[in-house]
Amino acid sequence: MGIKPNKLELNKILWDELTISITDYFNTRYANTKISDKAKNDLIKGGVSDAVVYWNLQANKEAKTIGRNPKKEIAKKRLNILRQRSDSNEIIIKAVANYIAMEFEHYMNLGHTDAYAYLCDIDEPILIDEFITPTPFETFKFKGDVSNFYKQCIEYEVIDSETSLDSFKIAFDGGDGQLGIMRPPNTAYLGFLLARSR
Repeated sequence: MGIKPNKLELNKILWDELTISITDYFNTRYANTKISDKAKNDLIKGGVSDAVVYWNLQANKEAKTIGRNPKKEIAKKRLNILRQRSDSNEIIIKAVANYIAMEFEHYMNLGHTDAYAYLCDIDEPILIDEFITPTPFETFKFKGDVSNFYKQCIEYEVIDSETSLDSFKIAFDGGDGQLGIMRPPNTAYLGFLLARSR
């Protein structure tokens, strides 16, 4: 089977971040000692390997634990516990959160849960009505021969030639085909055709 793409991404971030922090730790700790560079590098490699294994196992454990009760509060609490580790930083926490989110979405079928939304840094669902002021929808009264306009739309291949005149009227009117107030087409080309059909 191969390694999952989200696991590869997690491992790359873990190796990069943990190599930096563990190297800094060992360089500081053994700065004034007579330990050889080879011994120090072996300690660093071993420390990084152990830390990457721990974080991988922990990420899998957290995905399963949060997945059993996928609520925002549980995900938040579990990530806060991970933040308390001495080798954690926000990049690692975000990588673990992203890994869990991808597990939820692609493998555990939990992409619809509050925990998934939290892990993706979405605290609350976005309600479009709260953020977008709707533009008034302008309509116009069609003045002209709708049959001629229909024929020109077919001629210029704006609509499919199999479209019936009745369905064309319904599409513009949104109702039973009685042509009254029509919503304007969304293209400049249809506006051009409207002007020519008058």
